Amino acid sequence: MASQLVGPERRDFWLVSFGQMLVYCGFFAFFQFPLYIKSVGGSDEAVGLIMGLTSLASTLLLPWITALADRVERKGMMLGGIALVEVSTMLTLFTVAPDFWMGGLMVLRGLGMVFYQLGSGAYIAQILPPGERSRWIGINFGFNQVATALGPLFAEIAIRKVGFPYFFFLCTAFVYAGMLLIAGVHRRAPPPTDVPFHAVEALTGFLRELVGPRFRNTFLALLLMAGALGAVTNFTATYTQTLGLSSGLFFANYALINAVSRFGGGGVADRYGRTAVIVPMLVLFGGGLYLYSFTTSTWMMLLSGLVIGVGFGLSNPALLALLLDRAPHNLQGRAIGTFNFAYQLGFLVMPPVFGTVAEHLGYRPMWWIAGLLPFCAMGVYLLPERQVRTVGEAQDAVPAPGR
Repeated sequence: MASQLVGPERRDFWLVSFGQMLVYCGFFAFFQFPLYIKSVGGSDEAVGLIMGLTSLASTLLLPWITALADRVERKGMMLGGIALVEVSTMLTLFTVAPDFWMGGLMVLRGLGMVFYQLGSGAYIAQILPPGERSRWIGINFGFNQVATALGPLFAEIAIRKVGFPYFFFLCTAFVYAGMLLIAGVHRRAPPPTDVPFHAVEALTGFLRELVGPRFRNTFLALLLMAGALGAVTNFTATYTQTLGLSSGLFFANYALINAVSRFGGGGVADRYGRTAVIVPMLVLFGGGLYLYSFTTSTWMMLLSGLVIGVGFGLSNPALLALLLDRAPHNLQGRAIGTFNFAYQLGFLVMPPVFGTVAEHLGYRPMWWIAGLLPFCAMGVYLLPERQVRTVGEAQDAVPAPGR
């Protein structure tokens, strides 16, 4: 079936997606950064704390960054965020211990990434045909998963073959290449608004949507998913090292399965409804984490990555599509912000918890706790809620969750 995404919008979609893949290669290569923290004397608790700091400033400032995404030109926002990621990544080369300097750079790195993510998400949302959101979001997210496969794998090879300085250079090279591609897209102003920017209203309006019927259940489900994913991204490198296995191979397998499922199955939620995809995929996500806790060999590691990749890979874009379904056009930036806030908060809160559990009880109990979170997300998602129909929902005719 022919797509409604044509012309300059289609060109810009592919440029943003390929550029995004390269930026994320540089960002996701830092899934191997815990190995560097350990090499300079850090513990599992230090790994959890330092990695969690990536989400600190972005979590605290996200309501105002979200408000900017509804008001500023999206290309400029993307490029500004990428520049901050690039500079802070380069400076990590000069860290020598898990100290304030390292933590501060991780904070800046996360802040730049959230500027980029919100600008990119709002840009993509602006150009997508409403009736094909899940399909194209799935494809766009699929490029992220290709980056999840390539970034950590190349990073592991660089660390093992030539050392950590080349790891940092590799990360910055990926980010710079992505910036060059994204510089080629058209500038796109946000939808016009008559409401002036107020700092207090930006915060209260954002929080009001989080606890209101429009986004509440979906946000909480995403928050729980983010907590579970934080265990995978922050502790796989050290976990597989204790087993004598390759974390690069795990990430390559997990991410490629994730990407294939999104490229091939992203439109299923458009055709059959969001719930028909989200609920069974959350079950797979949680089950995959429990299976991962019992890994003793490469084939078990690969099977766990496959199950986790399919479960997370199909549920995540369907939840974002649901947020966009429920947001009127002037609040699409807020919907993207809600999605990112869930992940920033989950990545901020849970890694220190997981690090403490791993340090004192071991990795297996840590994976059991992580595996419980997707099942809790499914329960929250299915909670009864008041029906909300916005302009976006009326145009898209997409079933509300659980209805």
